[in-house]
Amino acid sequence: MLVFAILLAGCVTQETAGNSSNLTGQPSISPPANDSQAAMPPPETSGNITAIPDETPAQNETPQAPPINETPQNPEPEIPRPPEGLAFANSSYVIALDDVSLVPTSAEPCGIFSLWAANGTLVEKMFICPGQSEMWDSPDGGSYRILVLKVAGGYTGHKWAQVIVYG
Repeated sequence: MLVFAILLAGCVTQETAGNSSNLTGQPSISPPANDSQAAMPPPETSGNITAIPDETPAQNETPQAPPINETPQNPEPEIPRPPEGLAFANSSYVIALDDVSLVPTSAEPCGIFSLWAANGTLVEKMFICPGQSEMWDSPDGGSYRILVLKVAGGYTGHKWAQVIVYG
């Protein structure tokens, strides 16, 4: 009820004979004196009405480009690639160090390696300790000897290995 009284207090009008005009300059009509509803005050307009902007763009506006960080509607398919590592067999295969593991029987850490085809498919995983070698037969019939010289976890978390591939 208090809110209604505050709203009415803000609508002050200046009455004249016959037609009236509120303080905002918009005309309002008073009912005739012989009308049965003469006791009812005339409707008042407030002037605090704001126009709602139209949602359609103006004709001279140019359409805006989407933000840079948005993904396109039809993204191109990503081509699978093998991880970084040592390429061999005319770059048909890549050997990559996946992880470093400590083994109680070895004084040095051993390496967990993965062999990848050039098209990005995983071919095989191997566990080789430094000073050891493994023979690997590729799917295309080649035979390769993989010799691991050193494996280290690195102080900054960047693991590395010295590997020689004979083929």
